[in-house]
Amino acid sequence: MAATNLTISNVALSRVGVAKTITVIDDTTPEGRAINALFTPLRETLLTRYPWHFAQKRAFLTQVAEWTSLTTNTRYDSWAFWYTIPTDLLKAHGLWQGDRWPPDAEREPFEIAFNTVAAVNVLYCDLDTSAEAPVELLYTYRLTDPGLFSPEFTDCLQWMLAAELALVLPVKEGLAARLFEQYERAFARATSLTPGFDIPPDVDLISVRG
Repeated sequence: MAATNLTISNVALSRVGVAKTITVIDDTTPEGRAINALFTPLRETLLTRYPWHFAQKRAFLTQVAEWTSLTTNTRYDSWAFWYTIPTDLLKAHGLWQGDRWPPDAEREPFEIAFNTVAAVNVLYCDLDTSAEAPVELLYTYRLTDPGLFSPEFTDCLQWMLAAELALVLPVKEGLAARLFEQYERAFARATSLTPGFDIPPDVDLISVRG
């Protein structure tokens, strides 16, 4: 059976030793309020900790303007172009134009940072896009459907949520530390069993221009 936010939450509660279960995700009990506060940020943290194959996307980026035509005297003046980034982006892994696995010397640097003119985060780089050679980004996206999680990821998230719940709910002293240890074991097991996206080992998760 595919996981749901509700089943993940109730398994986490059981691991904390809470016999009570919640029946709706917006439950107003102390347990429900704690889960509502923790669930989304913990899911996104776990998604970005490893390049889970089920949470990867590729997108052709849209060039907005030449940065140097918009402003001067900032740390970003030396970048030739800037691009809008996908609205569901959590973590960028690589930028390509043509060869997706170029050698180190040909790897394209980029930086994602806040643009004060556009008032949003944008991607800065020196690649000029065209119909024949579009600029493509590989990234982890904000996956919200738990039915798409791998079983190993789901187990990790349940342990992670349980450990955080143990910090805010009235439970036995020292339980949170033991649950965090279980989470780390589950994460190590999950990453050994669940293939990540095929990123070469020498590719930084985010390439920043040096």
